[in-house]
Amino acid sequence: MESNINELLEKGRKSSFSPNGTYFYFDFGFQNEHDFYCNECLESRKMNVININKKLNNIGGKDLEKALEECYPLIYELTCLQCKSKAYLVVYKHENEFKSIILYEKAGGCSSKNAPEGVKYYLNQAYQARIIGAQSASMSMYRAAMDFILFDQGYKTGMLGKKIEKLEEDINNKNAPKWAMEIDIDYIKVIKEIGNSSVHPNDGDIEKQKEIDSKLLNIVDIIFSELLDKIYEQPIRSKTNLEILKNKIDILNNKK
Repeated sequence: MESNINELLEKGRKSSFSPNGTYFYFDFGFQNEHDFYCNECLESRKMNVININKKLNNIGGKDLEKALEECYPLIYELTCLQCKSKAYLVVYKHENEFKSIILYEKAGGCSSKNAPEGVKYYLNQAYQARIIGAQSASMSMYRAAMDFILFDQGYKTGMLGKKIEKLEEDINNKNAPKWAMEIDIDYIKVIKEIGNSSVHPNDGDIEKQKEIDSKLLNIVDIIFSELLDKIYEQPIRSKTNLEILKNKIDILNNKK
């Protein structure tokens, strides 16, 4: 499981005193607060955590994994204290290993309203892979979404690496789109490289895939959200706001 989930479950560790000494146990039926990524706020947020599955008995002992053996699956409702959006945390066992998934009420990943359908498709695929714990598969879809963004922006020749080379050339020659002149192209390069690592054999070492975890994907979500806003949403907002101002000028001039 992710370390963040372990930290939450450790909050169920309790102790009490008796004539026979200290008694240690786990109570997973808790209500608590814990930090999770909110896919509405697109940042880590403090969330209210409430157990919503069947009544759980206290499990004696100090070992977290042994306690989980007695009562999995665990199901918790997560409510963001800022935006009030909800998600659901499930802790379960698969192939003798405890795992966890978070299912968000807001589906579709980190896409934006006016992004191209191809970008929305790949970001949704990234989201769907991520919620079942397929982190490497999710990263490969983020890479595909980045490829589609550059294709949509006129960089249609070659694979992603060639598209990035052409974009960088245009930035250096000041011929690139406005959004590209305002970002650090290294963000795009790094997503490409991590995406490559998610599907390449890496000299047979699949342990490297563990580096592609939820914390990394949270950052990738934020990068995509900012990039999509800059490319597709800001120009529309600016145009709309300017039209409102111009309409007001026309009204004021007609009143003179």
